[in-house]
Amino acid sequence: MKKNIFFLFLLCCFCGTTQLLAQTNYQRGWEYLNNADVNNAIASFEKAVKDKPTKEKAQLTLTMLYSVLGKSEKASELFNDFYDHNPDPGDELFAMWFDEGVVGYPTKHKPFQLNMMKKVESDARLKTRFEEIIKYRFITHYTFANNLEKYKAYDQQMNSVKNWALVGPFDNVMNSGFNKDFGVLQHPKPEKTFQSRYGADIQWFIPQLGLQDGYYYKTYNFYSVNSIIYAQSFIESSEEQDVLMKIGYSGSLKVWLNDSLAYSEQERRRTEIDYFQIKCHLNKGYNRVLIQLGEYEETFPSFYVRFTDLADKHLPLNSQNTYQPYQKNKGSFTHIPFFAVEGLKKKFDKNDILSQLLLAKAYMRANDLYAAEEILSALAVAYPKNYLVLRQLILFYKDSENTTEQNKTYATFKELYPNDLDILANEISDIANDTDKSKLKGLISTFKENYPYVEFNNLLYEIILLGIDENLDKMLEKMEEITKKYPDNSELVLIRHNLQKALNADPQKSNELLENFLKETYSFAVAESLRENYIAQGRIDDAIKTLEWARNYSKDPLLDKKIINLLTRKRDYDGAIKAAMRILKNVPSDYSNLGDLATLYKMKNDKKNAMVYYEEALRYFPFSFEYNEKKRELKDQKAVFDLAGSISPAEVIGAYEKEYVAKSKQSYDIVIDKKTLVIFKTKATGYRRSYIIKINQESAIEDWQKIELTADANMSLQVNETKTIKKNGNKIEAERNGDEAVFTNLEVGDYIYVDYTQKQVDGSKSALFIYDSFPLSSYKPIYKREYTVFAEEGVNLKDSVANGTLKPELSKKDGFHVRSWKLTSPEVLKSETHPLPFSDIGMVVHINLGYTWYDIAQWYSDLSEKQAQPDFTIRSITKSLFDGKNYTDEQKAKIIYDFVCKNIQYSSVDFRQGSYVPQKASTIYHTRLGDCKDVSTLYASIARTAGLDVNLVLINTRDNGQKDVFLPSLNFNHCIVKVNLKSGPKYLELTDTDLPYAHLYYTHNEASILEIPNKSIPKNISLSTLKLNEGYVNKIIRNSTIKVNSTNSIAVKNQVLKTGNQASGATKSYYYDDDEKRKENLKKDLTANFTSTIKVNSFTFQKLEPRADTASYTYEYTVDNEVKKVGSFKTLKIPFSDVVAKLDIFDEGQRVFDFDYNYYETVEYYDETITINLDNPTKFLEVPENVHLTFKGNVYDLAFTKIDDQHLKVKRTYQAERKNISVKDFEEFKTFITKVVEAENTSVVLK
Repeated sequence: MKKNIFFLFLLCCFCGTTQLLAQTNYQRGWEYLNNADVNNAIASFEKAVKDKPTKEKAQLTLTMLYSVLGKSEKASELFNDFYDHNPDPGDELFAMWFDEGVVGYPTKHKPFQLNMMKKVESDARLKTRFEEIIKYRFITHYTFANNLEKYKAYDQQMNSVKNWALVGPFDNVMNSGFNKDFGVLQHPKPEKTFQSRYGADIQWFIPQLGLQDGYYYKTYNFYSVNSIIYAQSFIESSEEQDVLMKIGYSGSLKVWLNDSLAYSEQERRRTEIDYFQIKCHLNKGYNRVLIQLGEYEETFPSFYVRFTDLADKHLPLNSQNTYQPYQKNKGSFTHIPFFAVEGLKKKFDKNDILSQLLLAKAYMRANDLYAAEEILSALAVAYPKNYLVLRQLILFYKDSENTTEQNKTYATFKELYPNDLDILANEISDIANDTDKSKLKGLISTFKENYPYVEFNNLLYEIILLGIDENLDKMLEKMEEITKKYPDNSELVLIRHNLQKALNADPQKSNELLENFLKETYSFAVAESLRENYIAQGRIDDAIKTLEWARNYSKDPLLDKKIINLLTRKRDYDGAIKAAMRILKNVPSDYSNLGDLATLYKMKNDKKNAMVYYEEALRYFPFSFEYNEKKRELKDQKAVFDLAGSISPAEVIGAYEKEYVAKSKQSYDIVIDKKTLVIFKTKATGYRRSYIIKINQESAIEDWQKIELTADANMSLQVNETKTIKKNGNKIEAERNGDEAVFTNLEVGDYIYVDYTQKQVDGSKSALFIYDSFPLSSYKPIYKREYTVFAEEGVNLKDSVANGTLKPELSKKDGFHVRSWKLTSPEVLKSETHPLPFSDIGMVVHINLGYTWYDIAQWYSDLSEKQAQPDFTIRSITKSLFDGKNYTDEQKAKIIYDFVCKNIQYSSVDFRQGSYVPQKASTIYHTRLGDCKDVSTLYASIARTAGLDVNLVLINTRDNGQKDVFLPSLNFNHCIVKVNLKSGPKYLELTDTDLPYAHLYYTHNEASILEIPNKSIPKNISLSTLKLNEGYVNKIIRNSTIKVNSTNSIAVKNQVLKTGNQASGATKSYYYDDDEKRKENLKKDLTANFTSTIKVNSFTFQKLEPRADTASYTYEYTVDNEVKKVGSFKTLKIPFSDVVAKLDIFDEGQRVFDFDYNYYETVEYYDETITINLDNPTKFLEVPENVHLTFKGNVYDLAFTKIDDQHLKVKRTYQAERKNISVKDFEEFKTFITKVVEAENTSVVLK
């Protein structure tokens, strides 16, 4: 793959390093690493430590190596020596911060790590750069050490802005809210009302709890995924002054100072404190700081903001979370590069891998993935076996959540380094529970042989071996030994606890183990195990105390939720309400907490407050059917489905048997089919479906013996009844197994009765686009069908009936407008050959809530636009395809089409079954797998990066019918792209790896589509019909010669040219098989046209490859006894290769529905020329007459040209107009097809 200029520069430099004539020990060490020889590399680096010119680099390299090889203390000694003797070790310290031999990841640190932290804390050289970073790390250490006093001391020393007012959440699905204006910037005053993500009125609020560890954490104030929130603080400055605003954060972020944009980054970052530094100006008096924090690809969004003077000294400025008057100004902002990145860039050495790794590690600490990937990708190409490069690349892919590339790189690493410490440890962990104990013992033996000094692992593996031998007493002894040696390890304590609990029934002993551990170490997992023990033992108060203890170190409201649950168990509703109110003051938009409050008040019989909080819960989460039902219950109103009423199977069956006589006997009858849909004004929905089926024939038993009942998306399912009703009235419950219901002993004459309810429990913005349809017609006999919609007052319900004029019965019931469509004994749809899809002929009720196609398009644009944005991978692909080449836009479009189809394997996920959200474009490329919306998104991303104008297109394919999308809805099942070119737009289907560029299938032809513009969406956007790309015709052209032998056999040579989807079909049939299989498949195809024996003599391809616009091939075959003798004459039926017409498409009786010719005929043009040659003395007795037939654009021509007595040329063409045939034209069409078939059966007479 071609890289950009910087990438090539790096690559050339790296390749050059291996060609040095005189290598130092340090360089030799890297050569060993490049060739997968870690031991010799370490030996060389240890020698290099003694060489003054390479000492520091060797120390840093060995620190990295020892940190991952179980020698962290030795790594620490080397790094400490580097640190002590280097005049400014800050850059390297920052880059290597997480290495075990330096500081390591946040935990209760080891003594040597703590020693390094104390050094940094007291080091005057680093004070202004590391003072906040190191204080934060002491906070995490003393958290895990359960030292509350020191934890609080450091927490109070954090210098971030602490007072914030908050507002949110706002919609940010797929980061679509990042650049939207929610009006917050313009309205800092507390009385302003904003619209939350689901339309709730919200205002600025001040949380009761402050920051934690100096950070603001979104999760502690908003339980809302895919959302944006705002925070504002008013900073008081005693004078006009230039300052540095320093920011660290996770998520996406915008920062305004005095309403001027100071910082903006929509890509997810996860940075260190102070990573972003902005020189700015503070006015005298108050200055408004406004933060927009987005949650996208980040589970724990947060930010940290502070101010220093220009010399990096902290400024203790007063901050207010209440509105203060401030002076707006445009301001100028200068972004100061982070010291470590800037320093490592200056130390960049084109001949030194270490300097590249250090810079990549520094970028990774800020989640600057593009910059890190550029360096690491170049290193991986230049040094594909390098131990440290591969390890860093694995970590990079883990951080960027690219599991595909992470697994591939890990597999490469494992192959090169099978006995690496982490590889062996992971393998042992993976097979610890396998039955193959000999393999496990072998791996443990290998680990001990290679890493005898890694005491912890070896002790743990001894325990595993004792477990294999089922020596439980020894296991407990060894567990006690290892936990004493490693008292801070929570995993060990939990293993010992579970083992002890299984072997010893004394609960107090199990509790003591955990209680003692928690005295010296904080572990939420251990605290949770202890809490569960207390609950099981009925010690609810002690369980609550464990949660209260955890609240010392965490402001997470989830702890209070657990407390509420426990207090409710005690029936301490007042205490539970108090805890819920505590949550409410910090998370006012938490609908589940509001729902809990309502339920608690309901338990206290306080209906007034219960109603208030159910309504509040629905403001923030309108999709809860349950909360709406609870409100009705509080008002002493009937449950909605009780208002609708249920069916009485006995009454319905009795009426059916008495009144109904089916006009045609079919395998089963639909006795009744009733659906009741409920739509609350909050947009929560639910429905009840009840039906009874009468079994008439044995074939229906197989169809109905087993049914599947699954919950729809965002719904909970309640199965009310599933029964067999026998002829004598006896009822037998169906056997339930998961989602399946099985009707046992089902017989002809039985009825099955199914009744279930679905209620909404979840939802997102797409759930607001409520749509439903219900068929009133059927191909099966129906006694009664009924569709009823209960729309609560205030719901803007729209309805329409396709293929019918049935009006609903209108009524009002208990706050609902009711519409009911009922049919009794409707006409059974006639089953005909090639009918239009059901949605185009059956009577179907469609409903929505009055939203428009603009609403749908805007929603999907928001959903998909972010996923198509280019990153390093997409830019690299685009450069590799087009750098240095002068292609036209049409050529670019075709090249990208070929690239996507070639590289991505299609994996089907129906829109109606799967997510609407496409994967990120680069993820699709890395996984090499995607469905229709994924491959379309990848194409759009590359094409837009290459400068093309590309839109995604939602499509409901033609086989679903042209009336399947009857009202604005999300009722699409496919996605393609539209490329807007100077030569005209092109629709591209990307899920078929063989389909030529710009060619389409019958399922696309005149299908319903909604184009999603890349930029602004016009308000009047509407549904349209897809027209096949002009000039891209599907043809079959053949040129054949037939030699008629005196033995009455014929020898045929057929030269074939296929275009478009026919070329794709040929590729699928033949390209992927060997010659023998190809001939076998061809013979099967030919056999259908002949009754005599066929032999395929040759089969060759002139052009056959995926996505080629034409396929051309030649085959030769012989057919025995194909010439028939009639008296003194002989006849030969002309063997046309393609069937263009059949009579079996015509049913007896009058046609009722239009004929789906688009489905029947998939080729636009046939052209076959046959030259028939006779042996002497056989001659053509007479030449058939030419035939010319037409029907509404369909043109059939058959022409005969006699060259001489023994040579005849036959030319047959057929131009198909692929439009539906109306009922009124069907007889004329039948006549046309009959004549075509007659012409196709023409025989020539020989003598």
